[in-house]
Amino acid sequence: MAQTPIPLTRERDTLTLSELADRLSIGKTRAYELAQKNDLPIPTLRIGREYRFSRRTLERWLESDQAADADNAA
Repeated sequence: MAQTPIPLTRERDTLTLSELADRLSIGKTRAYELAQKNDLPIPTLRIGREYRFSRRTLERWLESDQAADADNAA
């Protein structure tokens, strides 16, 4: 029986601090400051000295924030 290969393009469920900064269009230093203060719009998970963020939660927040912006512009 052949095994189905795991696609190499599969995205991880979590984002690194750098990936989060890119998605929010802010600098890495600013993202780090916000994570330290727990002042980001999504929960922060700290593993050792590294921060991780839920990709799905960030995408939902971005979608709802963009929807709110569209409502405010109308």
